[in-house]
Amino acid sequence: MDRLVFPLRRRNTRVEGLRMAGVGLAMMVAGGLGLGAGGGGVVSPFRLIGVLIAFSGFFQLLPGLLLVIRGREEGDVELDGERLVAFRGPFARRRQTLDLRDIRSILLQSGRGGARLFIGGTQTTLVLDSGEFATADGLARLALALRERIQALPDGTARVAHLDAQVDVARALDRQRPWATWAFIASIILAFGLQLRQGALEDPVAMIRLGAGVPALIAEGEWFRLVSANFLHGFDVHVFANGLALWMLGSLLERLVGPWRLVIIYLTSALGGALASTLWSDAAMMVGASTAIFGLFGALVVTDRVYRWQIPPVMRQSIRWLVILVAINVVISLPVPQIDKAAHLGGFVAGMAVAWLILPRDGRFRPQDPGGTVVWLGALALSALFGVGLVQAAYNARDFNPRGALEALASHPDLPPGMLNNTAWMVVIQRDAPMDALEVALAMAERAVTAEPDEPSFLDTRAGARFRLGQLEGALADERRAFALSPGAVYAAHLHRMIRDAGAADGVTASLGDVARVEVAGLPTGAFTLLGVYSAPGTDGGLFLARVNDPAATTARLAPATLERVLPEGARIEIRRVDASLEIEGERLRAGEYMAWPDTGVGELP
Repeated sequence: MDRLVFPLRRRNTRVEGLRMAGVGLAMMVAGGLGLGAGGGGVVSPFRLIGVLIAFSGFFQLLPGLLLVIRGREEGDVELDGERLVAFRGPFARRRQTLDLRDIRSILLQSGRGGARLFIGGTQTTLVLDSGEFATADGLARLALALRERIQALPDGTARVAHLDAQVDVARALDRQRPWATWAFIASIILAFGLQLRQGALEDPVAMIRLGAGVPALIAEGEWFRLVSANFLHGFDVHVFANGLALWMLGSLLERLVGPWRLVIIYLTSALGGALASTLWSDAAMMVGASTAIFGLFGALVVTDRVYRWQIPPVMRQSIRWLVILVAINVVISLPVPQIDKAAHLGGFVAGMAVAWLILPRDGRFRPQDPGGTVVWLGALALSALFGVGLVQAAYNARDFNPRGALEALASHPDLPPGMLNNTAWMVVIQRDAPMDALEVALAMAERAVTAEPDEPSFLDTRAGARFRLGQLEGALADERRAFALSPGAVYAAHLHRMIRDAGAADGVTASLGDVARVEVAGLPTGAFTLLGVYSAPGTDGGLFLARVNDPAATTARLAPATLERVLPEGARIEIRRVDASLEIEGERLRAGEYMAWPDTGVGELP
């Protein structure tokens, strides 16, 4: 047979890769800015758009870096007798040889950006893009020449008939609608809407009311939380990312194994992940559909191994990219303590196990096979179990006891101090938090401070709980120490709001004129710290701090020239505290120096 050459465009792949990487990096930075611009609300379109842009940028950055690092050899696509010599894909470094007898499927797929030719062999898949060819019809001519060469083989007629059958299967799978996947996506969106209505994204008590997975409550018999927790999410990006992953994984897997098998895999993985989290995770609360999503990935791995080279090559390429994406997700999640690794691992193992059990035992790829009575009954039974669990969760929400739920959470013996602190803080910042919930939050904060007494964020939470409960002196002591350990805008804002309500210091008078006329009288002798608030036109004011080291002073005239450097124009000062014992605050103040911190509104205390 003649040797045919299909020329490719000559290009500097490293320069092209650098351009792709630059575009991808810019998109990821823009996405990160969108995430940062999302504000403090529970839902922000800026955050969601930012995630999507960053996600798209990643798929530009990764292949671009591969081209920059590896480069690409010179060469064209060649059809030499019964051999095809071509690059495996747009980012492959070297060409490889494929015997025409090993080709099991050929699919030419057209789209807005051009056409792609997927060539599936017994051991590999080639993906050729029309944009790589020097002529506009190069890819189409290659597809036609391949078919003619295969037809010319001794058993060519049977081979071509098999190729046509594979094309029919691929097109049928592409037309198939993933109804089960759409239903699961709709379920988590509806649950998220309920969370928004109940304020559960900002209130851990409301999250527990709706059915979050709390090991202490599950151990007391509230088994339905193993079901309901899989439909709840912690914030908008959480549900958006899981919904996107579910759409990518679920729609592909459902086309490969059918909707009934997907229902079994999804629900079994959700239960397996929730159970693993309950038994082996240190988390006090678990929510999210990632248990089931990791199960879908585990099932996809098994499906790929069982059917291997029977799967249409276009779907095999999708599996390859999904493996890369999930692997990166796993690596990124390892150092993040808030991510429940036990839930992910439990879902992944459950998905692999159930897929191995329910896939056809003969290993023949039959995507149109609904699975028979056993599969249908299994899907129905699991759906009924989840339905009962969700109904039970609804009854529990109606008769919910907030204090009991928080106490169960607080009684978790292995709860890390950070989780205790975060849960307590979410209660503290609720404007309508009941007193009994605040008392439990204070107990949780006490445990966190006992474990790590010099952690300023823990002291800050305990101060907030005491402040909300009317324990002003204890709140001030905690907040002053937190601020002294880590001076910053958040702790300064909290301290400002607390001392604003504390009243003036006994026996101390301060003029309320502008900075140029500030004079403080009635002071004790010796070194001491002045703590006060300032107000200024057009601002919320803030915290004022000064150190006086004159042993004989009973009146302090604060230096206007120095004050004007730290206070806004027209500021007025009111001294609220005088204390000689705050040595740690004094260490940060030299004699005659002042500190002023504006109330930036980031403190979140009601």
